[in-house]
Amino acid sequence: MTTRTTTYLVCTCGHRGVLRTAENDQPYSKEWFNRTVEGFIDNDEGFSFRQLTCRACGRHGEVSATEKPPTSA
Repeated sequence: MTTRTTTYLVCTCGHRGVLRTAENDQPYSKEWFNRTVEGFIDNDEGFSFRQLTCRACGRHGEVSATEKPPTSA
């Protein structure tokens, strides 16, 4: 079975985006993990959204999670 999560992100400048992840959590099968980032630059520095770079202001590591969906990604 695939577990999917959606995390809404916001930079300190106010720019918003989305982090979507999917992973196989079925026992006795091959593990896999996929992540898609919208609105930020994915530096592929691990699994933390705090390592993303903002497309609007260029700040690195200034991203945090929020409960509000973005108005535009």
